[in-house]
Amino acid sequence: MGILSFFSNNTYGVDPKEEESKIRQESPYLLNYTEHIELAFKSKGEGGRDKSYFTSHRVLIKDGKGIGSKRKNYLSIPYKSIQAFSVETAGATFLDRDTQLKLWYEGGSRSCPQTIDFAKDQVNLFDVQQFFNKKVFQQNSTMMAATAARSNGTNNNNNNYDQFATNEDIVKKLRLVVFLIGLGMMLSNWIQNRYKNDSQRKVLFFFRMKRLNFVIKLDGML
Repeated sequence: MGILSFFSNNTYGVDPKEEESKIRQESPYLLNYTEHIELAFKSKGEGGRDKSYFTSHRVLIKDGKGIGSKRKNYLSIPYKSIQAFSVETAGATFLDRDTQLKLWYEGGSRSCPQTIDFAKDQVNLFDVQQFFNKKVFQQNSTMMAATAARSNGTNNNNNNYDQFATNEDIVKKLRLVVFLIGLGMMLSNWIQNRYKNDSQRKVLFFFRMKRLNFVIKLDGML
């Protein structure tokens, strides 16, 4: 089993608090201040340099870059970027004794998802599945709620704008009516001062009635 683990590089669970303490000492800027490691796994093969961390914010995978190398590569996959995931149980044969977690995420390959192998007898695969159910679905629900809130805010802004436009149109119409009434009064006073006899006053009365009828029609338009 030891030789097979070396080549298959299966991982087993380790203490997440101890791993977080090591990371904050060795690489103090790798984790955010509010970020915590909730699940941690270490490879059995290659001296245990490859590790996988499931933090409160993301999946963080450490690649030791080969035997004897001091180079380290960290792959960061935020839960909100995970589009799909799957778990695969171990086979019945002696050579297929590992379980797998596969992650499809934004920016990754659809044909070659990120894969993490677990030792069947040391990692409960369904606990891992429940962990991702909570993290991925919770993130997606939060994003959907935020999108809905922004959409409602946009609709409210549009409704407010429409209401403002309607009120502005009414004000414009009222100003037009006031202007026409004032103009009519000026013309009426001018005619009254210019024409003094009875026949001329009949024309003035007729003009006033026309003006009143015009104002009534304008009032009906509002």
